[in-house]
Amino acid sequence: MRGIPPIPEAQVRRFLLLALLAFAIALVPVAARTSPSAHAAPGDETFTTVPGATARVWSGTPLALGTTGGTLPSQVSAVFEWSNGSQAFKFWFRGFPLNFNTLATLNTDGYYFFQAGAAVLDTIPGSAGHPLKANQASFATVPGATGVLWTGAAVAPDTLPAGVSAVFRWKNETQSFQFWF
Repeated sequence: MRGIPPIPEAQVRRFLLLALLAFAIALVPVAARTSPSAHAAPGDETFTTVPGATARVWSGTPLALGTTGGTLPSQVSAVFEWSNGSQAFKFWFRGFPLNFNTLATLNTDGYYFFQAGAAVLDTIPGSAGHPLKANQASFATVPGATGVLWTGAAVAPDTLPAGVSAVFRWKNETQSFQFWF
């Protein structure tokens, strides 16, 4: 019997690149708008986390997290954001020192993962009337994994450019990745 040949590093990087693309593909159905809560300003967007990780675009004004999370509900214990440049997640953990956390601010149109132990309603201040960015006709990739917010029509993975070896997207409802190789 022949052994399985090693996977070239470039192929592994392309695989990881597409893992983050999946986050973006799943965004539109995951980011369905909900009714404003009693604490939301008129027109501000709200969303409900699921126990575990909830992927979401921050459509409001920038929010400084500090050590307490600003206006985030206390049930949100951490927030993560993928950085294409450093090929790593930036993170914020509730109560941790500022010099430990690598994510200081939730920025408008940023794509984040909110960690919570239970379903909790969250309000995005300043989001009234803020549309999602228009779909990009193209985007640049970096070696490794590239996270992209995709708001366009469905695309068959096998029609992606050569060199794209995998696509992943996060499903809040099932707390799992969907993927294509």
